[in-house]
Amino acid sequence: MKVLSIISSPLQLLNFKEYIKSNNIKNYDLIILSFIKKEEEQITYSANVLKLKIHKKINRLRFLQYCQLKSFSKTNDKYDQLIIGNFFSDPHLFLYHTSRIKNLVVLDDGINSSLIDKYYKTEKMYFRRFYM
Repeated sequence: MKVLSIISSPLQLLNFKEYIKSNNIKNYDLIILSFIKKEEEQITYSANVLKLKIHKKINRLRFLQYCQLKSFSKTNDKYDQLIIGNFFSDPHLFLYHTSRIKNLVVLDDGINSSLIDKYYKTEKMYFRRFYM
């Protein structure tokens, strides 16, 4: 199984490591999404400690992040599963909705987990703001 994952915090990265280890997943591509350079450095350092390889780093203005994610999702339809770090993160959901991957795993790291049921597997596209 080929897995694509997008995360944006060290805790999500730790949850990702636990998930792939417990499910014996060796074939994955990991996208790091950050808004500030310091955040990217922390996640990169954590990935090195956890011995995870990073496929792509996206650290740009929000609009440019969406452009890169859209481009990436249109050219990569070889994945069987998508793992997102936060269900209520607009860029994470954007990647889910623009990709053809229907097998979704959420590694949400907060209290919002209880709200996922309302939106998952519905026709609603949950975005706080409209992009593209």
